Amino acid sequence: MKTAGILFDYNGVLVNDEQLHKQAFQKVLDGYGVSFTDELYDRACLGRTDEDGFKYLAREFNSQLGGVPIDKLLKSKIEQYGKLAGQTDILYPGAEKTIRELEKKYRLAIVTSSTRDEVLPFLSSKKLISIFDFILTAEDITRGKPNPESYLTGLNRLKLPPQKVVVVEDSPSGVKAANSANLACIAVLHSVPREQLRGTDKILEKISDLNEEVIENVLYKRPGKT
Repeated sequence: MKTAGILFDYNGVLVNDEQLHKQAFQKVLDGYGVSFTDELYDRACLGRTDEDGFKYLAREFNSQLGGVPIDKLLKSKIEQYGKLAGQTDILYPGAEKTIRELEKKYRLAIVTSSTRDEVLPFLSSKKLISIFDFILTAEDITRGKPNPESYLTGLNRLKLPPQKVVVVEDSPSGVKAANSANLACIAVLHSVPREQLRGTDKILEKISDLNEEVIENVLYKRPGKT
């Protein structure tokens, strides 16, 4: 019987698709005359739901986006992302091997700010969906990260005590969400510098460095926060 669990973020943890999300946002915003920089993406969108990202952008670029329905922007962005993601294998090196090994001992789930249409087709094509107990997406929550709702919902679905669950994240907003949910958190340095990931229990260079020893040390020894 598996008595511990891992809640994985998706984008920037298991799949290397942040650039695809940036490009999808840019293609949508180009049509409205909005200049979309890397700094703006990190500030408005990284680790957040697309809906929250577009709401942020609509406030900042009210003259261009203020009258545009968010649903219209979301639909366009999802379509653009699907076209881009279908052209490449976006799994991080070693990610599949890592989760297949961890699945032997732990209950695994995904907690992501992305939509079902951005997550399920790719995981299905890689035959990875069955590895996870569940996949919680943007449609399943009302408040995105850094609000802890998504991780609290994931914890509830796992039906495990919080001291038996660890989160794997890559973004500051995701780390904040895990901290606010009072869950142990491991971060990978796929998306932002180490100094932006303060408050984690462990920082790894890459997802392939995650293994049973790391999980056990974090869950049961709980070293001081980095």
